[in-house]
Amino acid sequence: MKKLMRISLIMVCAFLVTIMVNAAEKGSLRVKVIDMEQGTVMSGVPVTISSPAMMGTKVSISNPDGEAKFVNLTPALYDVKAELQGFKTMVSKGVRVSLDAEAVVHLKMETTQIEETITVNADVPEVDTTKATIAEYVQHEVVESLPVARDFVGYLQLAAGVNMIPNSQGRDTPQDPAGKGGMNYNDRGTQGTGGTGKRGSRDNLYLLDGMNITGLASQTASLSFNNEVIQEQELMTSGVPAEYGGGKGVVGNVVTKSGGNKLSGSVNLYLQPKGLFLGYGGKEYDAAVADPTRDETKLQGYKDNKYDTAFTLGGPIMKDKFWFFLSGQYRNDKNKFNLSRSASSTQEEVEFLDKRLGLFGKASFKLSTNDSFTLTYFIDDQTTEGERDKNIIKTQQRKQEYNNGVYSLYYQRVLSENLLVDFRYGHYWWSWKRASRYSDAGVPDAVLYRAGTYPNIDQYTFGGYTGTARDDKNTRDQFSANLEWFTGSMRFKAGAMYVRITSTMNSDRSLIH
Repeated sequence: MKKLMRISLIMVCAFLVTIMVNAAEKGSLRVKVIDMEQGTVMSGVPVTISSPAMMGTKVSISNPDGEAKFVNLTPALYDVKAELQGFKTMVSKGVRVSLDAEAVVHLKMETTQIEETITVNADVPEVDTTKATIAEYVQHEVVESLPVARDFVGYLQLAAGVNMIPNSQGRDTPQDPAGKGGMNYNDRGTQGTGGTGKRGSRDNLYLLDGMNITGLASQTASLSFNNEVIQEQELMTSGVPAEYGGGKGVVGNVVTKSGGNKLSGSVNLYLQPKGLFLGYGGKEYDAAVADPTRDETKLQGYKDNKYDTAFTLGGPIMKDKFWFFLSGQYRNDKNKFNLSRSASSTQEEVEFLDKRLGLFGKASFKLSTNDSFTLTYFIDDQTTEGERDKNIIKTQQRKQEYNNGVYSLYYQRVLSENLLVDFRYGHYWWSWKRASRYSDAGVPDAVLYRAGTYPNIDQYTFGGYTGTARDDKNTRDQFSANLEWFTGSMRFKAGAMYVRITSTMNSDRSLIH
């Protein structure tokens, strides 16, 4: 047994820079109120914003520069309303506020003798001129209309400047892109066939509701979850703020849904019979055979029967006070095929199974006007039984079990209109077990014969899995405290974080049976 425990304490208190991997989860909105007839800014105008993603409403009065500032906003679509006696009420609908970005809206007020409301669709500039970061913002409704994998890592290919490696190992989501550093890599497996390709870059950072979910063992994305839990995903490829740490790869920052004042949900089911894939131009990937002549631009994958179903349910326990959001996803890939004669004299039929279950839950509380609390829990279980390689004897196939997850507690206090403080504790875990698929197969053994006299393989090869059993675990505990102050057009941030990492690795042939 090998055991490793590492404790790291990192503290940074500096203007404009928070602690590394303290991910931004909010955005901001600046509203400029203008007198249409005079062309001058208007101060003292009440501006109200509302959104299905926000508990209650927020009101701010425009300052002498005609601006009303709203900070600490969940990424979503907002309605903005400005009203003042003697002027028509102006409403701008569908203003998009994104993660760690500032949206700007101009409302032009017209005088009137009667009460009247003018509603317009928001026209917000696509470029945030207040920051140097190059990023894309992805929402669920966008990815549902695009031919990308149902995987948050697959969405990274939507960011400009990423590099892709197609058809690596024929996996469901083999293409994990790199950023402008120019590194091609694959987080889900080795690049190329036969295990001879590169393992890829480890420069990426993945965050879920402020928690670092980058795998401790692989330094890649180890979790997979239902894409319908995503409120918004920020994909940063260049100019990444120091608060995120990481390297020259992509930063994928995911904020999840929280429910709302209306009960809502969804159910979906995706099926792909194995014949459908091959019947429309797909090519079956053979794990036992390297094919250096294959066309890397052509679709290639495993010939499986694929099943993927998921649900979501969210709504209020108490309107504008207590929301919940739940989601579950179950995936099952399986395939039956005949072994080669080198693995079975009768070319016995075997079955490969890959099952994955993900559960997500989130509870959001508004304790008071200035206090909020969020609890998040996510678990990802995966079991793989058997081998895709037709040259591996049935009794020597493996069974692998993965258990991943994260939970976090988040508290925020609004000290004043422009001053916020928050505290977070989170726990991430990952475990991997590997053993023989058939526990009663016995100890692996073989009978030796003189060259040229060997009988059928099943008459001289016996027992179970020939590899080493594994029972590995690692965890990451994360505690952070942060302060954010907005003044004028500037934002000052400071924070501290404590991280404790533990890792236990067990490898023992005696664990096989």
